[in-house]
Amino acid sequence: MITIHRTPRYLPELKRDAIAYVALPKDYFSNTNHRFPVLYCHDGHNLFYEADSYGGATWGMQDAMALPTMPSFIVVSISCAQKGNQRLEEFNMFPGR
Repeated sequence: MITIHRTPRYLPELKRDAIAYVALPKDYFSNTNHRFPVLYCHDGHNLFYEADSYGGATWGMQDAMALPTMPSFIVVSISCAQKGNQRLEEFNMFPGR
């Protein structure tokens, strides 16, 4: 079973709350000497839980991680701002434009 840690955080640099997500593969705890690759994703709120997702549907990360042909990996992600243009501000290298 995939283990997903969902941790609310305050991001002082962005002056907002966010949720950090870390998903561990099913063999993470039984394979302690293995070094797992890590996939870093934007828009973490869309990856795992319908209740957190923007449109009420996830992007299916849990299903992908559970595929028998998929190698084990860790997913690390954080939710983006979802009010107004805040998301664009976070990804824009020229804030305020």
